[in-house]
Amino acid sequence: MASKRKIVSISCAIAGLFLGAALVTAGIYLNSASFRDRLINSVNPTISGRILIENHHLSLLSGRLVLGGVRLEDAGGHAIVELATVRINIALPALLRRTLHVEQLVLADVSLRLAQTSDGQLNLTHAVAPVRPRSETSDPPDRPQTATWNLRVDDLRLLRTRIRYHLLEKKMTIDAAQLTVTGQGDLGQRTARLKAAVGHLHLRSPRLVQAADDVILEAAYDPLARRPISIALRLADNTVDMDADLDLDNRFPRITASAALNLDLAKVLDWVPAAVDLTGRAQGRITATGNVFDPVLTVSLTGDNLCGYGLKGMQVALEGGMARRQVDIRRLVVTNPVGRVALSGALDMQAVFPESFQQAQADIHSAAYRADVRLQAIAPEKLPWLKWPLPGLYHGGIVLSGTGFSPSHMTAKAHVDLAADGVRAAPEGQALNMDLAADVDLAEQRLTLSGGRLDVGDNGLTLAG
Repeated sequence: MASKRKIVSISCAIAGLFLGAALVTAGIYLNSASFRDRLINSVNPTISGRILIENHHLSLLSGRLVLGGVRLEDAGGHAIVELATVRINIALPALLRRTLHVEQLVLADVSLRLAQTSDGQLNLTHAVAPVRPRSETSDPPDRPQTATWNLRVDDLRLLRTRIRYHLLEKKMTIDAAQLTVTGQGDLGQRTARLKAAVGHLHLRSPRLVQAADDVILEAAYDPLARRPISIALRLADNTVDMDADLDLDNRFPRITASAALNLDLAKVLDWVPAAVDLTGRAQGRITATGNVFDPVLTVSLTGDNLCGYGLKGMQVALEGGMARRQVDIRRLVVTNPVGRVALSGALDMQAVFPESFQQAQADIHSAAYRADVRLQAIAPEKLPWLKWPLPGLYHGGIVLSGTGFSPSHMTAKAHVDLAADGVRAAPEGQALNMDLAADVDLAEQRLTLSGGRLDVGDNGLTLAG
């Protein structure tokens, strides 16, 4: 028995020596420049671009791979992607369970130069596109069914990254500098979490030049949550928090989503090309359910201490929604030093989009609308830019309904009720009280005064016609 154990021990030692020698030899070859060049030369002929790697190091025992000086070029030799360092740690025992378990993946000092090509596609897509794409008409060969692999990433890090994206058609360039991305995910559990922080974001276009610092985007997917998708956006003191559930198994994708907003309007509206003179904070919630091409929306927004257009201290409250392409404004109230304005109404777009928002069957002038505007104690002379010649307090309302949004297409009609108290044409003049009712046909450009009365002191005048 002792001799047998001795033989086994010697055999194991010899096998271990051979295995160690094989690993050392394989390690030397796999870390050689000739192996790296051979691997790159086998990939580059199959893609439209070219991959370059300056150096690499692979440890078979620890499962660590480090790449240095990684570069992806387009067909013209222009760099699209540059990475100073790529480091990946793989848990080798997990391979026996058909799992690619990446314990850590670090990409450091990354530069991406993205641009639209002349055909509207991304230059990165062109660079990695196969030189000879497989024919779509040929049937793929039958292959035996194999067990699927799982991918798990415990620690993803994208450090010191800069991305430049140039849109040729819009002549727009987006620069994101000092970008850091962290994340993790498990394909088998269908979970993922990602956080991106941009130190400086800059946008340039013919109509807009804008910059922002410290932009943070967080996204997560958890199939066990009530709403699996969650997204949070932070820009200075602006926040948008959204959670959603997207169902792609139906003929039309369906969504259930809710977004909470807390915005500094001055900083947000800076990113809008059109000039909007409005500052203050807006808060609220927007929900969406149903078909993504025909959603049911509910909107609840408030604005506090808004300033703009010569007014300060405005309060705004909005309650509304949309269903079957019909917008319903249940309540829009604006309170300010000039007075109080309340609006309710509807916009029916079913004539434009009969089935969904996927395809329009008519122009927007076919949409029908209705609006009811109520004025309460309005003092228009408090608006300096209006230069209102008749100061006083105005009350009343306008009910407007019809179709068309330009004079050549408009078929709307309106009913106006207007009352005014204490109107003075001159500071020393007598006060005028007024009560008028009129109907307006905008298509025929006709005004019908259905009733009215003017009172100045003891004198009165009744109007109609």
